[in-house]
Amino acid sequence: GMVDALPPKAREGGRLLVYCKRGGMRSGGAAWLLSQLPLEVVTLRGGYQGFRRWVREEAFQTLDRELVVLGGRTGSGKTDVLLAMAEARRAQVVDLEGVAQHRGSSFGALGRPAQPSNEMYENLLALQWAGLSPQAPVFIEDEGAHVGRCGVPAGLWARMRAEKTRVVRLEVPRETRVARLVAEYGSHAPDELAECVMSGEMSERRCPRERDAWPSATAREGGPAHISAYLAPARLRCVLKLERKLGSGRAASLVSLLLDRSPPALDEVADLLLTHYYDSMYEHQAKKRPGAVETLPCDTADADAAAAAILRHVGC
Repeated sequence: GMVDALPPKAREGGRLLVYCKRGGMRSGGAAWLLSQLPLEVVTLRGGYQGFRRWVREEAFQTLDRELVVLGGRTGSGKTDVLLAMAEARRAQVVDLEGVAQHRGSSFGALGRPAQPSNEMYENLLALQWAGLSPQAPVFIEDEGAHVGRCGVPAGLWARMRAEKTRVVRLEVPRETRVARLVAEYGSHAPDELAECVMSGEMSERRCPRERDAWPSATAREGGPAHISAYLAPARLRCVLKLERKLGSGRAASLVSLLLDRSPPALDEVADLLLTHYYDSMYEHQAKKRPGAVETLPCDTADADAAAAAILRHVGC
């Protein structure tokens, strides 16, 4: 019956939320019926439509929470440091990447489950934000407007980019960042990493000229000829995801370092990506950020030690 269709926690006497689109008679009637059972039943005022209005218009407008944005170049370990702050030191952290199931880079989906819908992403972040205390600062990673396919809610993004928002940027040695990237992504198969470099996720029909031009561009810039095979029509691939930033030659070299070396030259791949893509992109975005930025040198790969240093710096 109805009880058997409920989740196990609800059947055991847990709290049950009932809602419909507008919070009217449908959810009210279902809630009344379920309340005849040994359940704690609540309804969502205004329904899901009202909840979504709150998420979009009100959830991130509260100004009683101090926000501290943690920045740093790719490979600085920002996510690991934030998690160490939350788990070992009970700091308040909003994990944009964790909720999005994506690491926020071209390789960010590797080893992760499917991303939530953008609507669910906004909902989850809004609920998390509402549960934070105004008595302590909230730490968040300096992300772009999108984490994979999930867009950071406009209200939260505005808070992160506000001139008065405090920004602490980790300065981590390059060799430490390279080692961290190799450790983080080195467990994945070389062809998976190469696919992240190559896949534009665009159909042959949409851009045939780029697809046809790729083999000649590879040969002209000295790239390995076999790369063109990965862009055959059957694979529905036509552009390199990173080609526009790296150039055809460097992108082909990346794939070659992954597929033609045994073991793959992961340290060279990481160094090339930092040199010719991620660091320059980060500096470009940093110049557009309003307000002052506090720089914190961090020469350790230990996330817990870095977390302690940040909390001391902020004054927690």
